[in-house]
Amino acid sequence: GVQTCALPILMGDVYRTRRLYEHLAPIIEARVMDAAYNRERRLLPHLIAAERGGIRVDRTLLSRWAGELSEGLLRAESDIHRIIGVVNIDSGEELADALERAGLVHPDAWLHIPTGARSTSMPGLAHAMSHEPELRRMLNYRAKSATLLRNHTLPWLDASASNGRLHSSFSQTKGEAETGARTGRISSSHPNLNNVPQPQIFDLPEGYRPLPRMRQALLPNEGEQWVSCDYSQIELRILAHLEDDDLMRAYQHDPNIDMHSLVADMIRQRLKVDVNRKTAKTISFAVI
Repeated sequence: GVQTCALPILMGDVYRTRRLYEHLAPIIEARVMDAAYNRERRLLPHLIAAERGGIRVDRTLLSRWAGELSEGLLRAESDIHRIIGVVNIDSGEELADALERAGLVHPDAWLHIPTGARSTSMPGLAHAMSHEPELRRMLNYRAKSATLLRNHTLPWLDASASNGRLHSSFSQTKGEAETGARTGRISSSHPNLNNVPQPQIFDLPEGYRPLPRMRQALLPNEGEQWVSCDYSQIELRILAHLEDDDLMRAYQHDPNIDMHSLVADMIRQRLKVDVNRKTAKTISFAVI
């Protein structure tokens, strides 16, 4: 029967796993990696429990957001079509052609991506049509609404339909199925709860509804509260230890210093280039 057919497969899984362990264990010990390996082993049962337990979501709130986002998306598309004509807004080429036909962008005003195509990203549109702020706000609103609706709200509703909880899969290693993180950090998939959007802060088109704060739909268990913990700029602290110069002295003087703001100040002082904190953070991690 089915049990007899499955038995060789199960025995093979056990046998191959044992042989793989016998091959890898001496290598791990020789490379003094056993402490990290055992730490991951101790973590594994907790991740399994987290997957099985899931995270409670507010389905009533998600359902309301789904309707509001759908309405906002349709309104933005209708308003955009009224200005530039009916085109596939998701097609960069069609959108660029429509903007030129409507006289809203001069052909020489475009930024171009490496392939030579006209850039219809929000920074590209801000450069090409700086004189049309309201249309840019509509395009930005539409893009953000579509992301929240299609990547989060509807998938979360679907995934939580059976018991009102999201059962994400957590991965400790980089696998063939594009799971895990190369950096060694734990990744989350189906759905990805490591990448829940932060509150959307941007200029709304006139009369449009603010976009939802997705994290409000994630609920702690009854009688419990969320606790947010994170390392403070850990990569830069490690870099400061290796550098043993200005960064090290800055941390020694003030262990709680905002290093990204300090880097922005250093760039302004030494290079005479005005950059904000976010840009300085991007530069720092690019260097690392």
